[in-house]
Amino acid sequence: MTTLCLEVDPNAATCLQEQLRETLLEAIRVGSLPSDDALPSCRKLSQQLGISRNTVSIVYEKLVEDGYLISRPVAAIIYTLIITTRNRRLIHHKQR
Repeated sequence: MTTLCLEVDPNAATCLQEQLRETLLEAIRVGSLPSDDALPSCRKLSQQLGISRNTVSIVYEKLVEDGYLISRPVAAIIYTLIITTRNRRLIHHKQR
């Protein structure tokens, strides 16, 4: 599992869910989140960022729905990143 250096600002105008989503997508764009690497659990990431576990869970679920992450149930849910060619194009397009 890669150690992620993520930050969110509870005082920002943008909601925490959107900040976390964009931060994770940026980690994908720049390659600091390797393909098929496990992400921190919702509990661990929420503690690291000082935000609600539910906030992290919602963001992970939306990224799964959008095809950026996949969920592999084991003992707990582990989210892993699989970037498809289609998603790479979407990320690149959103940067413009």
